[in-house]
Amino acid sequence: MEQKRLEFEQMKWKEELELKMTEKTSRERPAAKIKIWGDALRNTISRMPTEGIDVVSWFVSVEKVFEQLSVPAELQSIFIRPYFSEREKSFDEQV
Repeated sequence: MEQKRLEFEQMKWKEELELKMTEKTSRERPAAKIKIWGDALRNTISRMPTEGIDVVSWFVSVEKVFEQLSVPAELQSIFIRPYFSEREKSFDEQV
């Protein structure tokens, strides 16, 4: 009886370990990282201001957030686009 209980506990421990390893590798996949970055940015970046001088400081603050979160440079333009003002979005579509 004791041996069966030990076998059961070992099997349960092994399954939990495999589950944790699977969760860890799934978090390391690019799609998972993109979701994590997107969620983090959604809560930290505000919409782009319309006044010229405010736009400069907005870009500086967004750059700092990207740096703190270690967002790859090739993904930064994808993440920043939703925060552009309507004027910049329409300009971007024309180009």
